[in-house]
Parts: sequence; structure tokens; C-alpha cells
Amino acid sequence: MYYGCEEIEEFVNDKIQDNGLPGNVYRYLEIPGNEKYGDLSMTLGFQIAKFRSTNPLSTAKDLAEELIELCDDRFDIRVIGPYVNIVFTDKYFTTILNEWERVAQIRREENRNIKVLIEYPSVNPNKPWHVGHLRNALLGDVIANMYEGLGYTVERVDYIDDLGLQVAESIYSYLYLNNRVEGKFDHWLGKEYVKIHRKMEEDKETERKIREVLRKMEGRDQEIWKDVCNVVDRCVTAQYETAFKYNIFHDYLVYESDILAELFDEGMELLKHSGTVRYEESGEYKGCYVAPTPVGDKILIRSDGTVTYTGKDVIFHLWKYGLLKKGLKFREMFVQPNGEMLFRSSVDGVEKEFGHADKVINVISSEQTYPQEVVRYVLETMGHKKAAEEFHHLAYEIVRLKEGKLSGREGSWQSYTADDLYEEAVKRAYEKVSKTYSEDERLRISKAVGLNAIRYSFLRVSPEKVIVFDWNRALNMEGDSGPYLTYAYVRTVNILKRLNEQGDEKSYKIEDEYRFNEYERRLLKHLALFRYHCWKTASELRPNVLIDYLLDLVKEFNRFYENCPVIGSSAQTKHVRTLIVKLTESVLRKGLTLLGMIPLDRM
Repeated sequence: MYYGCEEIEEFVNDKIQDNGLPGNVYRYLEIPGNEKYGDLSMTLGFQIAKFRSTNPLSTAKDLAEELIELCDDRFDIRVIGPYVNIVFTDKYFTTILNEWERVAQIRREENRNIKVLIEYPSVNPNKPWHVGHLRNALLGDVIANMYEGLGYTVERVDYIDDLGLQVAESIYSYLYLNNRVEGKFDHWLGKEYVKIHRKMEEDKETERKIREVLRKMEGRDQEIWKDVCNVVDRCVTAQYETAFKYNIFHDYLVYESDILAELFDEGMELLKHSGTVRYEESGEYKGCYVAPTPVGDKILIRSDGTVTYTGKDVIFHLWKYGLLKKGLKFREMFVQPNGEMLFRSSVDGVEKEFGHADKVINVISSEQTYPQEVVRYVLETMGHKKAAEEFHHLAYEIVRLKEGKLSGREGSWQSYTADDLYEEAVKRAYEKVSKTYSEDERLRISKAVGLNAIRYSFLRVSPEKVIVFDWNRALNMEGDSGPYLTYAYVRTVNILKRLNEQGDEKSYKIEDEYRFNEYERRLLKHLALFRYHCWKTASELRPNVLIDYLLDLVKEFNRFYENCPVIGSSAQTKHVRTLIVKLTESVLRKGLTLLGMIPLDRM
């Protein structure tokens, strides 16, 4: 939990293992709401007493005695009733500052051999990203950053649904109605999709022709397949121009058509052999293959032989976990601005070491909770219990407009695209950046401030809450905002810069006799919790946890700075407080980076 409390965590973990207790260390360690009960409280005595049928009070005393022998004078161990409370001494805070460069290092080598596969944002390749898609992409990006930062092997995958009805409508329109592209390809294609969808709703013959196009697409009909690939890839490439503005990158794309062509037959045979699916001879689902679930049957293959989205998704997850003999093939698509190659699945590519995940996280709206539960249930029914346990759905609520729901079919996304939002953010930030900077510097700062404002506004809201999109709230440059956090970081940089100019950047150990005051202690305790909040953000799939932590950190730093002058204090005090500022700068920089925000050295 706290940095420097590893032996306490190991002690609790050993007791959990010895007594066969459920949960992990953090279930039995908590931060007391009232500081008079200490800095850290252990509730282990309750559970052990229950397991051993002993007295909780005597159990707590026994635990405390063991801890006293184990820990040094960094901790003062006290027993209050059935609780073992731990008070941090000045030596604890001295240790933190003497090791300040390690506090923000959250990577754990033991995580390196665990692969986490994170899927996001999976936008249909026939429209631009709107602000709803952006929420998905930002959530996925931060969770990927968190697991990567904690030392896990992470694969960022984007699922491209190139066989859906929406894409078929766009392909029909492109082939037979209008292929005169104007402007950015995804924007143009999205507007044409709105037109063709309205036409399809009004004209049954148009709908019949579109469904014939869909049938040809699923069969990779050579008459149209080249055009399908061209339109889809051009749209995906345009969408990624948007992604790169937000510093969002992926390792590879998996196309639905390649799942159908390369994996589906083997996957369905496994499902049939395991008894996980059944063929309906009669009734409502006659001629269909369905997966029975506790909440009803889910069709995987329709009676006309076409495969549902969930059917393909189930097979995709068998691949994700390395449960199929056959693998997907990949080819290079293009080099991303971060210097990394983006790969895409392709039947004429080569096999790569992708997939074979230990943990899967899908960032998909809460509207898709039922299909996600079907995938989990199928994995469990097939006997892949571990895969089912490590299947996680980051369910998030949608982004609504004041006028109603964002809709690709109705075109309500127009003027609410991620491109529009970015351009407006940079424009507003540019107006606030000092004109004394050079034009290049002013633009650089504007892009960073605008990006930080957008990321903060979307990530600040917990995933389970609906966002009602408001331009001014999304682009807030003051108060509770991304620029507020950015400025707090700039402030630490400026303090250290002034100290450096005075030649006070010495490095030596703090002596044990230093006595920390209230403001120093409170800030250092909060800084020591950084690793815990990173772990909590990743495990709970909630980026707002880290944002809340950083906001509280800035408040504690402001209190410290107002009450504890760095410049002008005695030599030892000045050095201690300089290290506190250095540690704050280090944690803020790391936290902002994990959130995908850009730490600036000036604003």
C-alpha cells in the first residue's frame, strides 16, 4: 500500500496464505479515516480469529508482537481493540526522502511474464470517431498505460468490424451511388452513410441490394472484395490520424473478416465438441446454432448460415487466450508517430506472437454487457475457468448530447467529432498562452494544454456514469481541470529551477534527527501512496481513481508550499523540503504520463 511498507504487506500475505483466507493484502490493510488511529490499520485479527475460533483481541496482540519483532523503528505498532494500528515515525519519512527517486517507480519485475490484452475502441470503419468513441479510446489507453507501467506485458488491439451491416451500407453507397471523396475520408464516408441509411429505411429494394452486398462481403466475393478492403483501410487510416492527435497507439488490428476466414471453422468445432452450443431442430431458433446461457439462448449462427457478432466474438476470444491451434496472420500497415509499427491481420500475412493472453480486458459500452457475459459463460462452460476469471469487461456509460443520444445512423455526431473537439481545444488554449513565446513554442504548449483538458474531462468521470457532453466543461481551462494539474506540475519544475539557479542542487542523505512537521508528514504520506493508487486504478479499471489521487496530492502540495518555505529556510530544512518538491515533481510527472497527459515545463 504505502511505499516502504513492503515487509508489512509480506507479513499480511503470509498470514493470508497460512490461514487460507480469501482476497489479497489490501483486503486486510486500510487507511484509517481518523488519523488518531494511526497511518495504517490491519484488520487481520478479525478473520484469523474467526478461522481459528480464537479471541480477536488476543489474536491482534499476537500479530502486533510478531510485527514489532519484524519491523524496525520506522513503525510504531499499537493495538486498539482487535485492530493493529501502525504509526509512521520520522525515520519512515526520512527513508522515503533518501530513496525519493524510487517512489514513482511502480514497475514490478514479477509482472513481466503476465500478458494483458486490452481491446479498444473498436469503431465501425465507416465513420469518424465522435466524442463517444473518444471516451472508449481514452479509457482503454489509460488502462493499457497502467498495466504497462506496473510491468505487465501489454498488447493493445483494435477490433475492426469490416463485415457488419453498417459497413455493407457504406460499401453499397461507394460502389453504386457516390465515390467522389471530399475532405477527410472518414468524415466523408460517415456523411454518406447517413444518406444511404435513410434511403435503405425508405426503400425495400435498396435494403435487399445492401444485404446482397453483405452476403458477398462475408463470402469474400472477388467482384467487390478489393473495393471493400480499400474503403475499410482508408477509413481506418483516417481514424488513426485522429487517434494520433490524442497520443493513442495500438500494436495491431484484428479484422472480423479474418476471424471468419481463418479461425471460425476450428472454433465452432471446439464449441460443438464441448457441447457448449447446440443446433436447433425446431422452434423459434430452428436452423440456428445457439449458446445456452443462464439468461437465455444466444444465437451464434443464424438459420441462413450467417454468423452473428457474438458468434465471431466468442471465436476471437478463444484466439486471444491461445486456445486454438490455428493463429491469425499479420502484415505491416504503417509506422505510427511513436515509431512503432502498426500491424493488421491479413490472410496473406505471417503468424506473429500475438494473443496467448493471461488476462483480457474489453473496453465496451455497458449496452454490450449481455454479449460480454455470453463470452465469459461460454469460456467457463468449455472448461476454461482461468480464462473466464481473467475476462474483464470495462463497461462504461455512453456520452450523450444535451439534445439526446449520439447516433451514427442519424448523423447526430456531426460537429461532435473527436477531430472537432481537438481543434477547438487547441484554439482555446492558444488564446490563453502567453504571446511572449515564439510561435512554435506557443503552438506546442497549446496542443499539450488542449489535450490535457480533454483527457482530464473525460477521465475525471467514473466509467459507470453518463457524460452529457458540454463544450465548455470538456474544454475547461481553470479550476478542476487538466490545465490545473498541468500548472501544478509546472510549479514544481519552476521551484526546482530556481533552487538550481542558486546552486542548491546538492545531494546528501537526511540525518535521522530531522523532525517533520504536520504539512511535511501529510504530503509525504500522500506521495507514498502513489503505487497503491496505480494498482487500484488498474485493478478496478477506473482512471478516475488516479485523477482523484493527483488532485488530492496537488492540494497537499499547495498546503505544504504555503506553510513550509523552501527558499530562505535553514540548510537542513531547505534540503529536506527540496527533496519533498523533487519527489512531488517525480510523482506528478509519472501520474500525468500514465493518464496520457503531457507534463509541461512551462505554460
